Amino acid sequence: MAQENMHGCDLRKGRMSIPGQVYSITLVTRNREPFFRDFRLARTLIGIFREHE
Repeated sequence: MAQENMHGCDLRKGRMSIPGQVYSITLVTRNREPFFRDFRLARTLIGIFREHE
């Protein structure tokens, strides 16, 4: 198991964030529960992301 975790940093090599750039984010919820079908929950999450920009 430790071997698997060692490769996680390899995934980030050469990556950087660019201010003002648009990024696509994919989320998966536990048991693939469709929480974001509820418009209010989806907007709440978007608001949290915007607070942390």
